[in-house]
Amino acid sequence: SRVVQHECDHLDGRLFTDRLPDAAAIEARRSLDTMRELFLGKQSRGELPSDAEIHARLTRLVAERCAPVAERR
Repeated sequence: SRVVQHECDHLDGRLFTDRLPDAAAIEARRSLDTMRELFLGKQSRGELPSDAEIHARLTRLVAERCAPVAERR
């Protein structure tokens, strides 16, 4: 039932933090904000690819991996 609820939450646009008690949600939000700041800092220093580069890589992967089998040959 947890798996089904988890997947339904995805479809409804809910995050795990939406189901946390207030105090736990605040702590989780702080941790996520810190992680985001670190990520953006690394992006700005060129240590991680830009959002556009990440998007382009994901688009290529989807095209390669999700194409019909006949197209992959």
